[in-house]
Amino acid sequence: MPVDPQVSGVTFTPSSDGVLDHNGTFSWLSWPTGAYQGVQFACGSGNGDPFVDADLSVAGGSCSATVNVISNPTLTIRVIANNDQTYDISYDRNGNGTLVQ
Repeated sequence: MPVDPQVSGVTFTPSSDGVLDHNGTFSWLSWPTGAYQGVQFACGSGNGDPFVDADLSVAGGSCSATVNVISNPTLTIRVIANNDQTYDISYDRNGNGTLVQ
């Protein structure tokens, strides 16, 4: 089955000046649509951040990204489909999404 892990309306709100502290909150307006096995998300620096199961009963979601001074905040959306295969897309603080291979 074709899989599209994109979400819509991704925004990032910094929790401080954004110079020495890149922490903040990601928000998005929708979840990937399809008959998938599961949808998860993770916030942080994009390296080993724990995934959380999405609550698909509500439209969209939010999460806090805590990163060190040399890292950039990342939101990763994961779709699980086609016999447990994972399909990820990572968003930067500008809302730009990149498929992760």
